[in-house]
Amino acid sequence: MANYCISDHFPVLFTRTLKTKQVKGCHEHIKYRSFKHFNEEKIREDLLNSIGQTEEPEKGLCMFFDILNKILNKHASVKEERVKYDKQPEWLHVTNEIKKSMFKRDELHKKKMFNDYKIQRNKTVSMIRKSKKNFYNRSILENKMPKFLWKNLKCISNADSNTANDIVIPHCIGNSD
Repeated sequence: MANYCISDHFPVLFTRTLKTKQVKGCHEHIKYRSFKHFNEEKIREDLLNSIGQTEEPEKGLCMFFDILNKILNKHASVKEERVKYDKQPEWLHVTNEIKKSMFKRDELHKKKMFNDYKIQRNKTVSMIRKSKKNFYNRSILENKMPKFLWKNLKCISNADSNTANDIVIPHCIGNSD
């Protein structure tokens, strides 16, 4: 028989597991080197002019890294950019046409060309649906591993989010139009 009473002799204990969840919709900031104006000859020239000699290998390596970082900062500077999603869905990497279409759609909307925007929007949605359908059909046919299949099914069903996106679930797996 258990004794239940309010007393200092029976301490009350509990544990609680806290899961930290990243807030959706917040933008991330990424840092990268911009190779937009990269010139290999200029970097090679700067490296040859800057490298010195030393007898100590550790000191020489530190000097080399310092010189290399200075030259890279000069020719390929570090930039920071705000991104909404730190990784894109796999079906979007299949082709660059979808990204171009999305950009064109957004530009038409900014210019307030609404009739052209609606046409471009419908084309973009059609391309996205077709790309998703082809990607998931191909991934199901190529990968027979249950872990991979369940991962894709979870992605298709939007199990992580409360909102449903337009996702086409193929009727026939063998058909990859």
